Amino acid sequence: MKKSYNPISDVRNESADLTKRLYRSISDAAHELDESRRGARSVSDLFAPRVAYQRARLRDACERLLMDGGGGEVTPTAHAQMRKTEELLWRKVYYDVVAAAKRIRQGSTTNDSWQMEEMLLVHNHITAGVGLYHHLLWRLQCEHSHLDMNGITDSLVFFPDRGLKKATGRSGGHSASNGIDKLKDEARKGGGGGGGEEWAQQLAHRCLIYLGDLCRYLVDLQPGWDYGLATHYYTQALLLKPEAGLPHNQLGTMAGAQNYCLDAVYHYMRCLSCAQTFEGAEGNLNQLLDKHSWNQLSAGVSCALARTVARLLSCARTWYCNRPPPPHPPMHKLCDDLIVDLRECLHAVEDADPVAEPDDIELFAMVRRVNERPTRMTEEMLFKSVAIVLMCLHNLNKRGSSELSRGVSLQVSMMAQVLNQIMLKVES
Repeated sequence: MKKSYNPISDVRNESADLTKRLYRSISDAAHELDESRRGARSVSDLFAPRVAYQRARLRDACERLLMDGGGGEVTPTAHAQMRKTEELLWRKVYYDVVAAAKRIRQGSTTNDSWQMEEMLLVHNHITAGVGLYHHLLWRLQCEHSHLDMNGITDSLVFFPDRGLKKATGRSGGHSASNGIDKLKDEARKGGGGGGGEEWAQQLAHRCLIYLGDLCRYLVDLQPGWDYGLATHYYTQALLLKPEAGLPHNQLGTMAGAQNYCLDAVYHYMRCLSCAQTFEGAEGNLNQLLDKHSWNQLSAGVSCALARTVARLLSCARTWYCNRPPPPHPPMHKLCDDLIVDLRECLHAVEDADPVAEPDDIELFAMVRRVNERPTRMTEEMLFKSVAIVLMCLHNLNKRGSSELSRGVSLQVSMMAQVLNQIMLKVES
């Protein structure tokens, strides 16, 4: 009896064998890079030709496995394998290199600042990573037609072909290569394509987070730069997957002490309110509230905005994090004082005293000082303040706390102040 031949099965088996070989090559290259990194004694050792070749080999193998392995049915085993591949690409090729370079520089006994050659090596490596993840985003859009990121990302936009289908030529016949393409498509689909669409969206989301991290490393390398580009990528990740909280955690980390830590607290709370939270956000929030709400409140500052934020953070510490309320002042007095300070902030007039034209260094220091400790409440700060109280109310309601009525009263009073300010602006 003649043995039957199944070309689709052969293509599928060949693809599985290739995946195994690629994954084995990736594991070997990652091990070699770990050994090279541990033996590095200077920043230039991290970028020696042999080490650069190992990273390039790992990068190419990871990209090939990610792009060829996620087109069709993504089984739990295949998903775990590709997730591990993606993590190895990020950690071994980019994250570990930057972290090792910083560690070597900090451990140097000669000079704490970056040498020009070292800075250029790390800078070029980071910008190469930005290029790679933009390339991965572009390939994802090309190879996964369902992944429409137009209007979300500013990567190279892929315009899908609206012309003739692959299987049809101008005369209506089939092209010569369509049989092979059909076999590959069916092998990649694997009988339904389960999980491929979700996998592509998850990879695109993480690529945007990696882009934000790389841009953040550039600012750490050259502190005179701005976090605007990193914020841009994290915001795009939020637009692509609003249910994921990791971008909010990264934004909170970048915010630091900006606006008296209001921005950081807002983003950490947003992260914890998302369906997919980040496990480190709760610790970051508790540490920030313990450090800043008490310090600002007990300092007796004259700025109404600083007092408003300090009291708001104290409320968030008690209501959202379920920490003991401050012994002095009591919560009802704290809320009343918050509304009084908020009213003063909303009616504050910007100081327009003329100042001498500063040089570049003074201007940079001035901008940073204004960002960290402003004197007027902006619309964005007001929105974040109201959102923080709303998230506190949600937590109080979930716990069935007796403080819920006090929180609702504070929220109503805040909204009354906001509406009053809106009416004043409309009338003027």
